[in-house]
Amino acid sequence: MSIIFDLFSGHYITDSGDTIYVALNDNLSVKAFPAPTTASWPSGTPEWSTSGDEWFSSRVSGVGEEKSVDTSKMEDGFEIIATCGSSEKRITVAIFECKFIAYADAPLGGGPVGITGILNKSLTVGHAFWELRVSDFALSYLKGSELSTYGNYVNRRYGFYPAFSDFFVTQSGNGVLGNDDSHSYDSSKEYEISYENLKNGLAATKALASSPGTYTLGTRIKVTDLTTGAILVDFSSGADRNCATVCRSIASQSGVSLPSAQIANWTKDADNLRLLYSGNCPYILNQNL
Repeated sequence: MSIIFDLFSGHYITDSGDTIYVALNDNLSVKAFPAPTTASWPSGTPEWSTSGDEWFSSRVSGVGEEKSVDTSKMEDGFEIIATCGSSEKRITVAIFECKFIAYADAPLGGGPVGITGILNKSLTVGHAFWELRVSDFALSYLKGSELSTYGNYVNRRYGFYPAFSDFFVTQSGNGVLGNDDSHSYDSSKEYEISYENLKNGLAATKALASSPGTYTLGTRIKVTDLTTGAILVDFSSGADRNCATVCRSIASQSGVSLPSAQIANWTKDADNLRLLYSGNCPYILNQNL
């Protein structure tokens, strides 16, 4: 008697060969059919086992027509084997991880916003950015199959930027999605997510690239010249939409609740300037990750 396999999974992906790619903790079961299909299984068959001498050798075991597969740990490939007498059938299963990773780069100066004055008036806010990642061994396959639409966004770092450069002149304007593969950071945190949430996050990142919308630095920004008393910047907004805000939004769409990045009425004097700031910022996210 020969054996025919069938596979069932909530979100598994198969290629044209014998390898099944399934996300960590997704549902996967295997079912064996006798060939010819008119035959019946002899008592004590089919018998299931998995390759290897480590813990994953017990992912599937025992006797029966259909078995669930333990997908609770990552593995870049192991064989599931069904046997009936001298006949056996093998398939390879690879279990990959999906992660959301948040990064925060705080500005210099020990506060939410770096500020310098006198000759060179400048505001710096640091940066927050993100990555949606799958296990490296599954990347090539996934980019060539179900994630082909998101090939430019998986296992790459992205962040939200202003399309303008001088916050003293402009505090709100057009935004742009930027690649941050080489960006430095002070802290990061990884979150395990489901395959569906990975795709949701990738879809949100791709949509942001197509339609970035408005960048708004904070909800309240006021800069005063301490020498003359002149107010150089006086900006208010009902909501901010900066790199920290958008990073937290993409995280939420990926099934992750990032910690707060909010600060209110923070004041700092630097050189001849006084800054008042309220809003989300990478500095607070960096502290809370």
